[in-house]
Amino acid sequence: MLIILRSLPRFALRLTHHWHVCVRLHRAADEYIVRHFAKYVHGSGVNLSVLRVYDPDRRVSTVNDTVKTFCLLSADTSCFLAPSRRDILRHNIIVTTLVTSLMLTKLGVKGHFTHIFIDEAAQV
Repeated sequence: MLIILRSLPRFALRLTHHWHVCVRLHRAADEYIVRHFAKYVHGSGVNLSVLRVYDPDRRVSTVNDTVKTFCLLSADTSCFLAPSRRDILRHNIIVTTLVTSLMLTKLGVKGHFTHIFIDEAAQV
């Protein structure tokens, strides 16, 4: 699974697919952002759009600054915002935890994702 996720930014650049990466823990989701996606988005000039979804009740101060750049934040950056259907549709890669992925079920995006990766599924 890790090999696939390490390669995912390169696949997403070549394809017009929409990916949902779903992991068990926030720490793991943030790690994918920092290690695998940030370098392809920030300063590389590539057209890869990644959205990290957090529950709006999560404290912003607990999240890495690099990861925050991939999140939907309020205008004063004091809280996370729930994504809209439009937010989901305009990003190539959506990164969630298993719990926050439930937010997507209410947005009418069934059939939107061409690839769904559930990491650590055996541990749930």
